[in-house]
Amino acid sequence: MGNTKKTPPGMVLRLDRDGMFWNVNRVINAIFVAESLGLKFRVRWKNSLYGEPGKGRPNTWLSYFRPVFPNVTLDEKPPVFNADKLRKKAGVPRLAGEKYHFQGKVFGLQPPQDRPRASEIIEHHIRLQPDIRALIDTFQNDHFAGPVIGLHIRGRGRSLAGGAGLMRYLLDPSEPIPYGAYFAAVDRALLQFPQARIFACSDSTEVLERCKEHYGDRVFSYDATRSAFGEMHCTTSQSEAVEMSPHKLGIDILIEAYGLANCDFFVHGNSNVANFVLCKSPDLPHDYVYQPVEAKYVELEKQRIISGDNTSDELPSDWSDPKSGMIRFRTQAAREKNGRSASGSR
Repeated sequence: MGNTKKTPPGMVLRLDRDGMFWNVNRVINAIFVAESLGLKFRVRWKNSLYGEPGKGRPNTWLSYFRPVFPNVTLDEKPPVFNADKLRKKAGVPRLAGEKYHFQGKVFGLQPPQDRPRASEIIEHHIRLQPDIRALIDTFQNDHFAGPVIGLHIRGRGRSLAGGAGLMRYLLDPSEPIPYGAYFAAVDRALLQFPQARIFACSDSTEVLERCKEHYGDRVFSYDATRSAFGEMHCTTSQSEAVEMSPHKLGIDILIEAYGLANCDFFVHGNSNVANFVLCKSPDLPHDYVYQPVEAKYVELEKQRIISGDNTSDELPSDWSDPKSGMIRFRTQAAREKNGRSASGSR
């Protein structure tokens, strides 16, 4: 008898109640690990912020995407696919790189380092359901004529995770959203594309109003569900006041992200949406507004880890959603920049 290689059992990757592209990017990373190890899995997303009775499917992943690995056979109790644990055990490198990792700790949301490899994974495995693909195509066919500059700006939000809070503070401590840096980047792009329109994407009505005030009729957007502060997938004093469909909320961000990936130039900050866009279109020229302070941010976070500094301080109170409390950062240098001593006193 010839030797036959036994097919590894199918596994299950469980997603959680985080935002759309936190989870999509997590699936991309898991596929990278699975392909490196010859494994396959099904995605289960039942505990989802985007689930809605009567709309979509019980497994939210299948409401928006097709299975990442077709024809995966599962045992009665399939093993859980833990990408990070499997990656470490097998010595598989991180798809995102190691820039925001230090002494075994992760301290921020790192921009993608291997865009071509991630793009291959998206092309072959992150496949939209036909009805979602049709909505995206219809929007792009109706609005994308001529050169377009994509602009993605997060609102103030419930929190400023992934390092965005400290990066904003280092870039411009005078306001919660560094519009000056974003608009300067758009102006540079307009030198390359003087006739371009601007596809402005945000979860915040406040942000869109500022963009339209600054650029006028150049700006167009998708009619997404928004609030003043954004972070619509989270519970905040702003989002609670907006009647919305969780299922449509997922459609909204997919239409925006795939639209941004179809632009001629992309201006962005620090977010999971931006990371996906950069990977979906690996050759898309872009301007990362936090690039001037990224090295300083990495240095500060490494200093914090070395010193074991787990204390916190407050960004200005109007930078966050009042209901959610203060947004906090944790670096000695930031405290000193804010005029405070190590003990926290003035």
